[in-house]
Amino acid sequence: MKILFLTNIPSPYRVRFFNELGKHCELTVLFETDSSTERDASWKEHSFQNFEGILLPGKRTGMDTAFCPSVVRYLRRGRYDYVIVTVLASLTGLLAVTWLKLLQIPYLYEGDGGIPKNTRGLKAALKQYVIGSAKLCFSTSAQFDRYCIAYGASPERIRRYPFTSVCAGDILEEVPSQEQKAALRRQLGIREEHFILSVGRILPLKGYDILLNAFAERREPSWGLYIIGGRIREEFQQIVTEKQLDQVHFIDFQLPEKLRQYYMASDFFVLPTRYDPWGLVVNEAMASGLPVITTYACGAGTEMVLPGENGFLYEAEDTQELSRLLSSLMKAPLDRQRMGAAALQTAQKYTIEEMSEAHLRVLAKE
Repeated sequence: MKILFLTNIPSPYRVRFFNELGKHCELTVLFETDSSTERDASWKEHSFQNFEGILLPGKRTGMDTAFCPSVVRYLRRGRYDYVIVTVLASLTGLLAVTWLKLLQIPYLYEGDGGIPKNTRGLKAALKQYVIGSAKLCFSTSAQFDRYCIAYGASPERIRRYPFTSVCAGDILEEVPSQEQKAALRRQLGIREEHFILSVGRILPLKGYDILLNAFAERREPSWGLYIIGGRIREEFQQIVTEKQLDQVHFIDFQLPEKLRQYYMASDFFVLPTRYDPWGLVVNEAMASGLPVITTYACGAGTEMVLPGENGFLYEAEDTQELSRLLSSLMKAPLDRQRMGAAALQTAQKYTIEEMSEAHLRVLAKE
């Protein structure tokens, strides 16, 4: 089976997926550019082991897109069994789809999440141009099913796949004990007896103002809040200062191995996002045996979090509800243990290996 993917950048989690998929087929992946301008340098460390990864020459047009006319060289009838497009409004993606249509070469569309905000206007028309003509659409969730349908896909042409950045070997066999967590906290230099973890870029969209205000209402002397994702923004620092939140710590980006230690050392995970098409940190947290609190605006949350079983969901702007949920888990160690074990079971359904198998199962039937 010969498969061609067209995508924007070789993000670490996508490269992991392509390396796994490439074990089972002849895989070529075209990348518009080498990295996103808003990501750290580690995103440029590519390792194309089991597939042919091609960085197309072109002119950058956005933070993670470029115009690469050379894409048409690879779009020939009969060269690949399947062509999968994962970009919507980029010039390279639009050129590729137009060329495929001219040559009457079927293609599939794949996305990792989204909420349809506007089905009118130029951007919507471009999405409809790509999605509406796709033979099939790979979708991550019921939420993204609705997105694809809103932009032209028919329900019978939608296929699901589990989206993740986690390999099966990354998932813990059991929730770490309190003794193991304590040892990790000492190793990381964490002074609090317990702590809540959040991971993500320090942006207003991520809702950290909501989290800071919620934590301020329910803080306990033995609990800390650690937010990993870069330097603190001025508006967040103002909340920390005004509310005297000396138990809140903002930490710069961490390499995967160090970040994994933070996951394992923490007691539960919060992603207070106002909007996240998916949110791979939810996968990573669950793989470390953590209950997850996140919002209904998080794609991974609506798909993976089972309220009361492995975490909780709340409306993105509801500070009071988040505060209540924080307090509930902070005071319930047995619930944290039970929900962490359930989170591990959920994570096992969302692995890179299963992500690859799901693609192969769908393609084998077409």
